[in-house]
Amino acid sequence: IIPLLFKPGFLTKEFLGGRRQRYLEPIRMYVFLSFLCFFIIGIVHKIGTSNEKHSSKLTTHAPVNSSDDLKYKVKWVNLNLSPINPYIKDNATIAGYDSLQSALPSNEKDGIIELQISRMMINYNLARRTQGDDKANENIYKNTLSTIPKVFFILLPLFGLLLKIVFVRRNIYFINHAIFTIHFHCFLFLLFCILYPISTFSPWVSVLQLLLPLVYLYVAMLNVYKQTKIKTFFKFSFLTFTYGFFLLVALLFSIGYSAFTLA
Repeated sequence: IIPLLFKPGFLTKEFLGGRRQRYLEPIRMYVFLSFLCFFIIGIVHKIGTSNEKHSSKLTTHAPVNSSDDLKYKVKWVNLNLSPINPYIKDNATIAGYDSLQSALPSNEKDGIIELQISRMMINYNLARRTQGDDKANENIYKNTLSTIPKVFFILLPLFGLLLKIVFVRRNIYFINHAIFTIHFHCFLFLLFCILYPISTFSPWVSVLQLLLPLVYLYVAMLNVYKQTKIKTFFKFSFLTFTYGFFLLVALLFSIGYSAFTLA
């Protein structure tokens, strides 16, 4: 754990150099840390929920949706429902929307993408009405966080493939890139496990969760692949931009799925 946290690329070099007996295998480490993430997310959410219940008992005249402590967390998932489909204003259920769609001529029906987005928005709007804005947004945030380990697992091969592309002239086996990929994502999980509980008290910690992985990745690439700082920087930039794009798309799908399954 200590080398993983403070020595970027060290475990990868040790593993590829055959000195692997002293360290946990990358796959086992990944599985352990991903489960630890799930556990910490659940614990932090449970503590937050119990604190909310305790606060609500002490506050007798507070309005239902008065708490603002989670607004900075859910700003990026707060959907603007009204301008996309006017039907959503007048119908509260997915069943009603589907009934209307089935009655329309085929050339006037929503397409597949618009259909799914509209259903998601109706479900989210219903959750806001029944649970309140803060509770609905909090549940989206919690559900999205719980899917992050799954999202990273799906994207692991993509990260390894991007490494293979940027170092294509080095004739490095894909398995070597895979080991580097797993160790880097293990660092992401470990960093999340440390900083996420703190971020509930200080939103500025979230900035570290974004910046530290970038610094770590750049230093790890320097240490493992042994190229110049300029070459490494350009490859690092391509890798982070491309992977970041696919990660953003995956997270948006995750947010949409969380909104769709709220009610």
